[in-house]
Amino acid sequence: MKFAVVGGLCKDIFGERKEFGGITYNVISAVGMWNGNVYAITKAKKEDLEKWKAIVENDRVKVFGIEDKATTTLKTEYFGEERYQTPISLSSAINSFGLKADIVHFNPLFAEQVGEKAIIEARKKADMVSLDVQGFVRKAKVGKRMEHRPMKNAEKILKNVDLLKLSEIEIEFVLSGLKKKRVKIRSMKEEIEAIKEIAKCGPEVVELTLGRKGSIIYSKRTGTAIFFPAFATETVDETGAGDVFATAFATIYFETGDVEAAGGFATVASSFCVEGKAYNRIADREEVLRRVKEYDRRIFVERFDTQNI
Repeated sequence: MKFAVVGGLCKDIFGERKEFGGITYNVISAVGMWNGNVYAITKAKKEDLEKWKAIVENDRVKVFGIEDKATTTLKTEYFGEERYQTPISLSSAINSFGLKADIVHFNPLFAEQVGEKAIIEARKKADMVSLDVQGFVRKAKVGKRMEHRPMKNAEKILKNVDLLKLSEIEIEFVLSGLKKKRVKIRSMKEEIEAIKEIAKCGPEVVELTLGRKGSIIYSKRTGTAIFFPAFATETVDETGAGDVFATAFATIYFETGDVEAAGGFATVASSFCVEGKAYNRIADREEVLRRVKEYDRRIFVERFDTQNI
């Protein structure tokens, strides 16, 4: 059993504090939730790869680190739920994927960090391809705050993806890329309509994360969208919560094919992540499952038959 994570190892700068970010959250959460081996494919400077390996690599985690001239380094600032990131340095693109895996999850941090070719190759070698779309809708330039942009070659990328994870901001730019014009989304009804349209291009499941409100998960197979309210907890640091969500969802959906089970599990898994700084509060499967029982007792999830939307 192999879970491969491909994308951006980065160093996040929060004021005076520096932490490894990017796929760090995916790898650590996969170790705690996936019943098999975890493989990480990333690019960074040699010294940063060695430091990162010391944190994540063990008897179940193998790092395929590609030495690069630079490690992606981002100055990260939060204003409420809004996150702003300014690149200090950027790694070069990962353009190939040669590993057979049960699941491969791509998590590029900016548009040039993972090439389309790697995703197309993964489609041939993996049973399930998961993509966090954030990088494909973000323009990065050293010294300038990252900005969103319409997704380029959206149809070509999405047709090779089974699971697509995106945020409220990102859904507009994915749809804008598909329609070749700027699109604004102003309501939950419009979000669900957008999810359906995006799913037509390939993904069998679309995961729309809504920050502190929760998430909407759409299944093309059933035609149903489910709203999962967030699990209320004390928020210390929201960094990485979406990465944990995507990893947790892919794990449970691969095992069960059950959108509701995977959505509830992912919602709860991400609630642990925000309770501590950086990657220090990522729960394992057993801890998540105990809180899932509490979530099921307390929280009502809402289902929408999208045929009527």
